[in-house]
Amino acid sequence: MKILTPLFQPFTLKHFFSVALSTLALFSLPSAHADNDNIIGHSYNSTNYQVEEASKMFPAPTKGMTQHIVYLPKKQDEGQYRIEFEIGQTKVIDCNKHSLKGKVNQHSVKGWGYNYYQVDSIAPGPSTMKACMKFDKKEAFVRLPSDLMLRYNSRVPFVFYLPENAQLRYRVWKAQSPFQMIK
Repeated sequence: MKILTPLFQPFTLKHFFSVALSTLALFSLPSAHADNDNIIGHSYNSTNYQVEEASKMFPAPTKGMTQHIVYLPKKQDEGQYRIEFEIGQTKVIDCNKHSLKGKVNQHSVKGWGYNYYQVDSIAPGPSTMKACMKFDKKEAFVRLPSDLMLRYNSRVPFVFYLPENAQLRYRVWKAQSPFQMIK
C-alpha cells in the first residue's frame, strides 16, 4: 500500500529544461511544485556567514564547510507531510550508475535540543562497471546513498553543514490515504 506520494507531477519533456537548470541550483525543486510552497533556503560559508534570528543557536560554518538553512512555510496538519533531502554533487558521468561516499551525522544544539545534520567529507563512491562509449558523458546529480526523510516542521529551520562542493536538494511528500487497520 502506497502511503506517501510526491506533490509534483511525473517528469515530462515539457519540464526537461526547467528541471535540468534547477539541478544546478543549490536547492532544486520540480517546477510543478514551485507554486505550492514558499520554501526558503540560505547558504553561508565561513567568509560570508550572517547570523539569522531563527537560526542563531546553530554553530557558524567552519572553513571549507557551507551551512544550508531551509525554512518551511506553515501548513495545516503538518503531520501529513514529510520532507526528503538528498546530498550530492553535480558531476559529468558516463553511462554507469554512480554514487558518492560520505556519512550524514545528526547533531544536537546543546541547550536547545534542535537537530542539525553534517557531512564532513564526500568522496567518489562505487559505480557499476559497464563499458561506455566516449560520447556517453552527461551532467547529472550524484548523491550520497543515505535516505533522509524527515517530519515536516515549520517551527524550526532544517540546518545542514556540507563540504563547499556539495549540494542539497529536497522535495515535499504528502500522505494521500488514511491509515488502514490490519485485520
